[in-house]
Amino acid sequence: MKAFLVLLFPVMLMAGFRSNMPSDNNSGASQLSDSLPVNILVVNSFDAMSIKARDSKKDLFRVLTDSLTNYLARSILNRTGYKTLIEPGILVKSDDIDSLVFSLMKERNADKCILIVSLDAHFDETGSSEERDMEDGKIRTITSFDICATNDYVLYERNKILRQSMVKSCKPFTTRKVKGRFGLGFGPDIVGKKKHTYGIVERNADDYISQILTGLK
Repeated sequence: MKAFLVLLFPVMLMAGFRSNMPSDNNSGASQLSDSLPVNILVVNSFDAMSIKARDSKKDLFRVLTDSLTNYLARSILNRTGYKTLIEPGILVKSDDIDSLVFSLMKERNADKCILIVSLDAHFDETGSSEERDMEDGKIRTITSFDICATNDYVLYERNKILRQSMVKSCKPFTTRKVKGRFGLGFGPDIVGKKKHTYGIVERNADDYISQILTGLK
């Protein structure tokens, strides 16, 4: 009899503990549902191989655009924790491209979509100054250049265009010195400096996500 009571006591304790636990199963399910990440679709409609440029520049812009999709996804994840889907391939531009985007969003069950419309990496002249060479006394013109990325985006919600954006991101890159009072009429070759272009495109992605952050939530 004593053995039976010893075994029964823990069982009664467990039963009492369970009776004090919340019995609203729907509440737990609601909290789980609220914590699920929002799906954001990233779609590219920029065909770098169709631009008027030499083949090496086309190839660079194609690779940069592929990188841009990943930069956008990473920036979204870091800032919001939301899941991002990257649509493979290129969405061909047409008069009904908005309808195509909405169809893709429905197919991928995405709440928001970022469409990459165009990409450009380039050098901008930011100013020039003159100095006198200490050795020969002649005037030298110093020209400064920034490396820049200028990209166009469209942000979609289901059945609605939220925002169209052109984002330009730049940072100082180099200075060049020439003899005389006339500066250079052109900057460095973007293809020759291609290893530096990835960083500015990544910054452009971060700048864009900063601009639309409230629209993603």
